[in-house]
Amino acid sequence: MQSEKSQDGVLLLEGLEMSIKPHLFTVLAVLFSVFQSLGDSVIANSVDSLEALRAARDWVGLGYAYLERGDFEDARKAFRRGARGDSAAAAYNGMGLAYGRDPKAVKRKAFEYFRRALGVDKGYLEARMNIARLHIQLGDLNAEHALEDVIEAHPTYAPAYLMLADWFRDSLFPEKRIALYNRYLEIVPGEIRGYQGLAMTYIELHNYPEALKALEPALTDTSSDSRLLPLAAQAHAALGDPEQAVELFQNYFHALPDSERALYEDLSLVTFPAELETYTAKSGKEKAEWRRDFWKKRDMALVSAGKAREAEHYRRVWHARTFFGEKVFPWDRRGEVYIRYGEPEYRARSDRVNAYPPSLAIQRVRDVHGQQIYGVYDTKSDLERPKGWTLTDKSAKEEEWVYTKVAGGLQLIFKDKWFDGDWDFLIGVPGNDISLTPRILSLSPAVVYRKATQTMPDFYDVPPGMDPLEFYYDTASFRGSDGGAAAVEVYFGIPLDLVESEETAGSKLSDVRMVAALTDASGDVYRRRQTDLVFPAPQGEQAARGTFAPDLIRIEVAPGDYRLAVQLVDRISGKWGVYLQDLNVPDFVDSLSVSDLQLCWKISETTREGKFRKENLWAVPMPSRSYRQDTNIHIYYELYNLQTDAFGRTRYRVSYSIQRDARMGKGVFGALSSLVRRIISAGIEEVVVSYDRTGADASEAIYFELDAGNLKPGFSRIRVLVTDLNSLQSATRTAIFHVE
Repeated sequence: MQSEKSQDGVLLLEGLEMSIKPHLFTVLAVLFSVFQSLGDSVIANSVDSLEALRAARDWVGLGYAYLERGDFEDARKAFRRGARGDSAAAAYNGMGLAYGRDPKAVKRKAFEYFRRALGVDKGYLEARMNIARLHIQLGDLNAEHALEDVIEAHPTYAPAYLMLADWFRDSLFPEKRIALYNRYLEIVPGEIRGYQGLAMTYIELHNYPEALKALEPALTDTSSDSRLLPLAAQAHAALGDPEQAVELFQNYFHALPDSERALYEDLSLVTFPAELETYTAKSGKEKAEWRRDFWKKRDMALVSAGKAREAEHYRRVWHARTFFGEKVFPWDRRGEVYIRYGEPEYRARSDRVNAYPPSLAIQRVRDVHGQQIYGVYDTKSDLERPKGWTLTDKSAKEEEWVYTKVAGGLQLIFKDKWFDGDWDFLIGVPGNDISLTPRILSLSPAVVYRKATQTMPDFYDVPPGMDPLEFYYDTASFRGSDGGAAAVEVYFGIPLDLVESEETAGSKLSDVRMVAALTDASGDVYRRRQTDLVFPAPQGEQAARGTFAPDLIRIEVAPGDYRLAVQLVDRISGKWGVYLQDLNVPDFVDSLSVSDLQLCWKISETTREGKFRKENLWAVPMPSRSYRQDTNIHIYYELYNLQTDAFGRTRYRVSYSIQRDARMGKGVFGALSSLVRRIISAGIEEVVVSYDRTGADASEAIYFELDAGNLKPGFSRIRVLVTDLNSLQSATRTAIFHVE
């Protein structure tokens, strides 16, 4: 049955096939005509669609052309017509730009279109960046989140890191900027803006060694961008190397156009009118020489022959051009003030959260200005009293600057009235109190500033944020070599616990520079000496607090009155310190004279050569003049011009006295004979308080020791009186020392 059924099935199927064959071609013909008709429509629609898409792209392109030309309304119309298909994201992005750039439009409407663009294409980087740019333009705190969103979506897009780092420029998070600039340089190694931003951040933090490290990879390239040179120059100046700083600035000037270079050579903001008139009358080499002399006289530290002040002027001009000249050439009013007086000690902005004044001196300046404007308010508390000009206008950008060392205290308020970057002094009445108008005319920032410039055209201090290096120093004057007029010895005490060291060829070494300079009555640098000292870093007890390494600089001078400046620079940490003092150098030539008393750590006989040798003695200076009670106080001095008698012999008397707490006026104390261990003249040891001596030389080198254990802690003054028994002339010297 099955086979039959199978056969029947086959026969049945075969019969069906035969039954439709006569109609098959008719069916196919109908189907073909239907599909042919549909195909023509699809093709036509496809062609129309392609034309539409091509037109959309053209409209988008036209929109961006209108946008670049500033035709914002036409741009928006074009973008609307192009907002279809794969051109939609670009069209919405363009619409956002048109609203964002149009000064007549509501800028925040741009956010809507940038987000539409992202709705069409989540990976549209440009739309994300435009959202961030608009937040920045509006000063919106959401800018940070928007840029972080870009970085999350596109982690290797370098400009987002750079933009976010720049956004943090005015924030209190410099460590974030450092991380962002480093990441930027990882993505685009060697890119100038990364080095710039990183170095500027370290300079703002006053971390000058790290600033130089950040610049080092770029500066080792001889073809490096000249824009990095001012940053390196600032770091070198702050680290106590103004000569290198000036050289770097000069190299930077070579790359500038004449109009820019002239700004650095212009001295109109830092001179008195008479000085400026003299300067402008000169030309060529005479002008350059006058400028060098000018910086020498303006150098507070004296030790750099004017280079420190010159480098600081260049730094200020660069700062003014960089931060206060973005909208106005060469700079706005803030730049002018900055070039004159440098970094304000206090700075506040109306559009930011500001810290309370960090010192009483700053607050005192603000209080004084408030009392001058409003009058004295004896009945008001400190909190109720007006604080001078205040930042109260939220409708405009304002800045307050305070200087405590300029013209007795200076408070200035600047205002960007039209939001165009052209900052100038505030003109108005604090608190809109019209009754104060007459007083304001004489106390307004512009008038106060103008008065200050008439008596103090500029002010120079150490570079901002420098932590000074403390050190010991002392001086003593002697007769000059070969019988010359005089010589000043400057003794340095290098604090071993304060200087740093670094590994060099397997050894830890410290590296310091010592500078001493003398200026005469005219203010010109009379003599300047510099020496470097490299020594093994102290270990263990050697590095204990208060221990130091001694050194000296000797300067031959003519007798007279001088201003002395001494500087110690730790060339590894970059810290440095400067001390100034008035110094009288006596004439040792004609009559009986006694040199200054040199306080020493140790004195011994010697035959070796070296800077500590005096005659046949080795006198190691004690610049701190401070001794422990278990040590001896060593004192060295020289006698000059002793008269000889008919037999060619000299006769003189030496007397010593010591006063307890001499600076406080307390009386004589102790038995002098118990203080003097030995007195040596011409190698003969005697124990005396006052003694007569004879000799054959017109000059004598004398030293003696005091037992500090017999002295009470505190300051003491020792007085040496010498009388020439042949000429009956007398001379005296004193010295103060401290016993711990």
